[in-house]
Amino acid sequence: MVDKVDRLSERPSDATLVERARAGAMDAKRQLFERYVGVASAIAFRLTGSDGEVEDVVQDSFIAAFEGLS
Repeated sequence: MVDKVDRLSERPSDATLVERARAGAMDAKRQLFERYVGVASAIAFRLTGSDGEVEDVVQDSFIAAFEGLS
């Protein structure tokens, strides 16, 4: 069973947010995006080497990830 809340921080676990996002909850998608946009941006910069491309790569990646949930 998925733990509903990360006990240390009292915030929803990633697994809970993914399940909610899969059901269409926009706030869950926003929370996942906010948690991981920094990491995704760092990876995108390492891959592209271009500040100008980071935003597009990150946006495309999150769109693909959220579409892949269903």
